[in-house]
Amino acid sequence: MGVAISLRKDYKSSFFKNTLIGLLNGADADEVIISTGFFQHGDDTPNPVPFHALKDLDKNQHSMISALLRYKKVTLVGIRARKNDPWYAQYQAAIDYFRNEIKRTNAPTKLNCYYHKGGEWHAKIAILVRNTKTDPIPLAALVGSSNLTRSAMSDSNTPNSMLKKKYGYPHIAYNLEADTLIYVDEVRNIVEQQLAAYTDMEYGEIISYSTMPHIYGNKNIKSEADVIMAEYKDINSLISATAQFDKL
Repeated sequence: MGVAISLRKDYKSSFFKNTLIGLLNGADADEVIISTGFFQHGDDTPNPVPFHALKDLDKNQHSMISALLRYKKVTLVGIRARKNDPWYAQYQAAIDYFRNEIKRTNAPTKLNCYYHKGGEWHAKIAILVRNTKTDPIPLAALVGSSNLTRSAMSDSNTPNSMLKKKYGYPHIAYNLEADTLIYVDEVRNIVEQQLAAYTDMEYGEIISYSTMPHIYGNKNIKSEADVIMAEYKDINSLISATAQFDKL
C-alpha cells in the first residue's frame, strides 16, 4: 500500500492522464467512479483544435474511452457549470459520445451520469474498485486538482497538442496540477511502472496508520484501503441524494 504525490512541472507528460489510464487498463477492477469539475469534449476557444478528454492518448497510445469500455459499471459525476454554460454542453456531449461507444462496441458497461443541480460540483477524484458478493474491494483512488480537460491532460502524447499562442511560439497548453494517488498492494506493480517515469515524485506514507483513526474520527480508518472505501461510500451517498443531483 502507498501514497504518491505528483506536482506537474512541464508539458511533456501528464501524471494524471497516464496513471489513470494505466490503472484503468491494468487493474483487476470492474467499477470506476470519475468525478470532475470540468469535462472537456469539443471546442477549446481560442485554441483552433478541439479537445476530447475521452479520446486523448496516454504514453502507450491508449485512450480513456477504450479503457472504460471494459468496465461493468462507470459513474460520472460533475460539474462546476450551470445548464446554460458551455461547459455543461461539453459534459453532455461527452456523455452522449460515451453512450454511443457502448452501443457501437457492444460493451458490457452500465453508465450512470450525474449533474449537480447547482452547478457547484468541483471534486476531482477517480476511484477503482472490484465488486464481490459482499463488499467492494478498493484498489486505487486518484485525487487532485486535475479535471478532464486539455489543461490537465494534454502532453506530448496528445494529438495536435502543439498549438500557437497569440505571441506565435508553439506550446502545449497545460496547468501545473498536483494530484495524489492512494493505492493498495494489489496494484503496486502497475503504480510503480508509472512512478518510474517521474523521478521527482514524492511517495510513501503521508499519514501513519496510528494517526488515521484519530484524524478520521469514528470512520475507523486504518489503511489506504479504508481511505479509498470511505470516499467511495461518501460519493455514492451524495449522488443518491436526488435533491442535489440530476441523473442525465
